[in-house]
Amino acid sequence: MNQLKILLVEDSPEMTLMIASALRGKYQVSAVSTAAAALAAVLSQDFNLIILDIELPDESGFVLLSKIRMNSQYQDTPVFFVSGRGKTSDKVMGFSLGAEDYMVKPIDPLELQIRVDSRIKRMNRELQKDRVLIKGPFRADLERQRLLITSEESERSIDLTPIEFKLFVLLLRREDRIISRDQILEEIWPNIEVTDRTVDSHIYTLRRKLGPWGACIEAVPRVGYKFVPLEQKKAS
Repeated sequence: MNQLKILLVEDSPEMTLMIASALRGKYQVSAVSTAAAALAAVLSQDFNLIILDIELPDESGFVLLSKIRMNSQYQDTPVFFVSGRGKTSDKVMGFSLGAEDYMVKPIDPLELQIRVDSRIKRMNRELQKDRVLIKGPFRADLERQRLLITSEESERSIDLTPIEFKLFVLLLRREDRIISRDQILEEIWPNIEVTDRTVDSHIYTLRRKLGPWGACIEAVPRVGYKFVPLEQKKAS
């Protein structure tokens, strides 16, 4: 598995060594000592997190962060300030520029490692949420277009066509909301002339493939369909 990459911008050799030593092993750390070198690095490489000093020899870390944020690729990249400047005004400036964290030197390298680990874990959870849709026993991997049904005893993979997967995700995302056949046609078959029968046929096949879980897809007479969780159906 590829290590996540961290850019460390620090002009003190001692501080650079301490921070890099705390993070290496878990992360791939690239260290530079000037703002110019940092800008060159972000243009040539992809970094998952940036650690910045403020008092750099050629430019303020505040100015550097502003320039980094101008690059659309780095607008949401987590940035930690590690600085000897501990005034409230400096911290306010750092956070107003979009910094994720601000630590005042001298720092505990273990504390920095824990803070970085925590942010990386949160970032991974956010990415996972974007790629995987989970509701009840259903786990839809949006990237691989794969549907899993899990229970305490087992995990079952459902073999769906791309159209069936897209249709199921559409229903799953709009849980408890009625989706008309016309809406389904617009979402699943845009710019293609198909009839309501096509929707009904695919829903029928989808339900059959889902087995007992197919009951989650309810028909709304003369309108369309909606997804209702099994536990909700049992309670009603």
